[in-house]
Amino acid sequence: MLSFNQFLINEKLAYLNKDEKKLSLIAAALCLECYKTARDFVFKKVNDTPFLAFRGTKSLQSWIYDLTPGITNDVWAGFNNFAQDLQNDIKPYLSLPNLIFTGHSLGATVAAIEYVEYCRQGNHGMLFTFGSPRIGNDQFLKKLFQ
Repeated sequence: MLSFNQFLINEKLAYLNKDEKKLSLIAAALCLECYKTARDFVFKKVNDTPFLAFRGTKSLQSWIYDLTPGITNDVWAGFNNFAQDLQNDIKPYLSLPNLIFTGHSLGATVAAIEYVEYCRQGNHGMLFTFGSPRIGNDQFLKKLFQ
């Protein structure tokens, strides 16, 4: 398991403003909290700000998601499968305004996939990822930065 300091080494804190730095630190702590639970995600409100944090690779099933080849909906098929498998569980949170998505490793991929869809629905949120692999193709990258 990563320590808190190791976790933050990948974050570009120097490029964030003061409020974004605080949110990034909360996001990192929630990602670590995910590894302590049996669930694949954690929802928590911190100072009335909603966070949805996704756990990275931990179980045999998550390794299967990581290693499932192919591209589906412009993303790696296994990452897409993981996001789809979580849809019913996270659906109640996706209607909240100003939702912050975060995740580590496999969880970072799902956070990005869900963030793109959340924004496509006309919502405004934020995304903080840690140790994310390449999620998808160039089409997905364009969606992510629109």
